[in-house]
Amino acid sequence: MAKKIDLHPGETEIGVWTLFYLPPYGGKFNGTLTVTDRRLIYDASDDASFSGVLANKTASGRLEIAKTEIRDIEVTRSLFHKRALLTLADGSFHMFDRGAMSIDKVAAAMEAH
Repeated sequence: MAKKIDLHPGETEIGVWTLFYLPPYGGKFNGTLTVTDRRLIYDASDDASFSGVLANKTASGRLEIAKTEIRDIEVTRSLFHKRALLTLADGSFHMFDRGAMSIDKVAAAMEAH
């Protein structure tokens, strides 16, 4: 279950999705992404990497990305992976994966200001 997101004054929530996050340093996490008109907030709930699944690891942590830091959003689709790859101002790459489900609404929300 997603943790409560405290919105900044005047900030508007656009949507909330459960999906995988693949950080730039490796690994894979299952959690909830909340997209607002200003930020992306990801709350990890499980370590979905191979070793994490074998060890039944849970994960907790929050990632916040300001939309002003997003330089590019590339959407890729295959049979089992619908992904949005974000390139940030610092050159890092952050991937969000909905598995077989559509990523289109998520990507549109990420782009909306």
